[in-house]
Parts: sequence; C-alpha cells; structure tokens
Amino acid sequence: MRQVAEARLGLHPGEGRLALLGALFFYALLAAYYLLRPLRDSYGAADPDELPRLFLGTFAATVAVQPLFGALVSRFGRARIAPVTFRALGVVTLVLGACLVRSDGAGQRAAQVAFFCWLSVFNLTGVSLFWGLCADHFGRARSLRLFGPIAVGGTLGAMTGSTVVGFASVLLPALEGAPFVYAVLSAALLEVCVRLARALARRSDALEDPGTRVDPIRRSAPIGGGVLAGFQHVRRSRYLTGIALYVVVYVTGSTLLYDEGARIMRDAFATDGVRSIFFARIDLLTNAMTLLLQLFATSAVLQRVGVGPALAAVPIVTTVGFAALLADPSLFALALFSVLRRCAEFGLSKPAREALFTVTSDEDKYKAKLVVDTVAYRGGDAAALWAKTGLLAAGVGAAALSIGVVAFSALGVVLAALLGRGFARRSELA
Repeated sequence: MRQVAEARLGLHPGEGRLALLGALFFYALLAAYYLLRPLRDSYGAADPDELPRLFLGTFAATVAVQPLFGALVSRFGRARIAPVTFRALGVVTLVLGACLVRSDGAGQRAAQVAFFCWLSVFNLTGVSLFWGLCADHFGRARSLRLFGPIAVGGTLGAMTGSTVVGFASVLLPALEGAPFVYAVLSAALLEVCVRLARALARRSDALEDPGTRVDPIRRSAPIGGGVLAGFQHVRRSRYLTGIALYVVVYVTGSTLLYDEGARIMRDAFATDGVRSIFFARIDLLTNAMTLLLQLFATSAVLQRVGVGPALAAVPIVTTVGFAALLADPSLFALALFSVLRRCAEFGLSKPAREALFTVTSDEDKYKAKLVVDTVAYRGGDAAALWAKTGLLAAGVGAAALSIGVVAFSALGVVLAALLGRGFARRSELA
C-alpha cells in the first residue's frame, strides 16, 4: 500500500516518510496561522481607509525583524534556527493575544493594529523559514517531487484552522476570550513545528548518501555572513533580484485585491463577527480546491511543464481577474477571483517560487530568501496602497487605476518566463 501511494505521488522509494514529515510540519504551521488569520482580516476590514497605514506598519515590522533573523542565521547553525524562531513567534503571539482580550476602547484598537502587523510577520517569517529548510534538506530534484505532496499538508492545516474558527464563531459567538484561546492553540502548534523540524532533518540525513549528507559539524556550525548580507545578495544577483520583483508584482495584486475586497465587505457585512465567518468560509473553499491541485497537478507541472509556467499561473489569473472585477465589482465576483487566485498561488506558483531557492547558496536559502519573502513582500504591500491613495488623490479615476493594475500584473508573466530560464541554467550547473 505504501509503495502504491508513493508511486501515485511520484515519490522515489523511501521518500514517503520524508514527505509525510514535511507535510505534517507545514500542516502545523499553517494551522497555527489560519487560527488567527480571520481575526486579522476582520480587524483590517473594520476600517478600509486605515489599510495604507496598517500595511506601512507591517512593512516597518518586517524590516525590524529581518536583521534579527539575519543575526540568528549568522550566529547559529541550522539545528538551532527553527527552534529559536518558532518559539519567539509563539511568545509574541501569546502576548498580543492577551492584550486583545484585556484591553478596551482605544487600547483595544491599538492591540488590534499591533496584532494585524504582527500576524503578517508571523506568517511570512514562519513560512519562509519552513521552505528554506525544505530547500536546504531536499535539493533541487527532490524538491520538484516533494513540494507538491508537502504543500498538501499546509492546505489541510489551513482548512483545519479555518474550520475551527468558523465553528467557534457560530457556536461560541459570545466567547470574549476567543482571541487568546486561538493564540494559545497557535503557540502550541508552533512548538510542534520545532519537533517536526528536528525529525525532518534526521530523516533527510538518513536518505542521503554519505558523500552528500550534511554532517553534524556543518549542521551545528553557524552559516555565517553579515547580518544584512541578504539585502546585499539580492541587490547583486540578477536571479535574486528577479525573484524579488516577481514577489512585488504578485503582492501588488494581492494587496489591491485585499483593499478592494475590504471595501466591498464593509458595505456587505455589518460586524467583525460576520466578516470573520465569511473570511473563514472563503479560506475553507480555497483550501479544498487547492488540495485537489496539489494532489494531482503540482508535482507533474513542476517536473514536466516547468517552473516558469507554474510561476505564470498567478499573474495570468490576476490579469483576468482584475479585468473581470472592473466590469462587475460584486461580492460574488470578488469571492470567485479571490478563490481562483489563491488556488493558483498555493497550488502552482508558490511551490514553483520556493523551488527557485533550491539552486542558491546556503546563506541565500535563509537570509536572501527572508529579504524576498518579508521585506520585498511587505514593501510591495505598502507601496501599492500608498501609490493607489496618491493616484486617487491626484485625480486618477478608479477605472484607469484598475486598467493600470491589469497591465502591471501582466509583467509577472514576463518575469515568470525569465525566472524559469534562470532556474534551468542554474540547474544545469549544479
């Protein structure tokens, strides 16, 4: 039975347990995040006009965290990066969860703003570290086979988190301490991530040939380099710069869709609780559809069609989706666009984007990757919203702005093709 399952998923002999550990790791991480995501989205949708400031605060938080993570990578070896990072994420989450339930009035809104900004750091840092560890442990060829099955675990974790929040919002609408309860559950799952990171490293070592295995001395030794080396490497490498630009194009679409969605949600729903339930249901539907893609398409596309076409999936959906939303700015069109775009992201483009780092240096897998995944990502967030605000204030019409977003999103297709070629060239030299 196990051999049949491995063959169906395109795994080589012995890789089933490795893929399972990776999937469980990603399951715990995304369940931890999706327990909290509906709260964040609800706080953001409460006042869409405040979103530019919220995203600017989020960007500032990611910039502040990046040097701390760079120092961690420089000082400690692979074996200690995951425990320190995930436990730190858990502690801050618990503190903010307590603040949400113990404050009121202006203090509660301040806690909500801090939580909104923090959860983005939580998500991007945790997910970036997870995929960096996978790229480090698996290498290029194995990653193309395993990233699809591993992504399934993340989708199931996201579904679990969304389902728990959805049921809790309906069954326990008056539970005042719900945010702290979710924070406790999230922190507990992050501790599970620590244990699974260690198990994943051991299993990866067991499958490697003695000549290619990361020996214990190297695993415990600091990766080294400067604290801000990630910024320098992205600036100097066309390949890494291309990945950063692709992320900026992607997140511009995500942020403007989020902003437009928040405004539609404000008119459609009256309270934070109702919005939280809607967001949770959208998450559940998205993850169910994504699961089918990851089970039956992700690995096949990455291995047979290529990384470039997989990267192009999101820009194509974004270009078409914004054009459709321009014609019909309804709740149904918004929900359909959001679901399809996130399916393309998590089912195809995200695994392909993570595979790009399998052909980079050890230092780039952690430092440069975090710069791309956090600073470029949240910088694109903030820039997109402030650019929209400035253009509207300057008299640019909403229709003209939407047409510009459609054209900008199409640039992602070009970047996807260039990155696909760069990945192929680096693979040949590996």
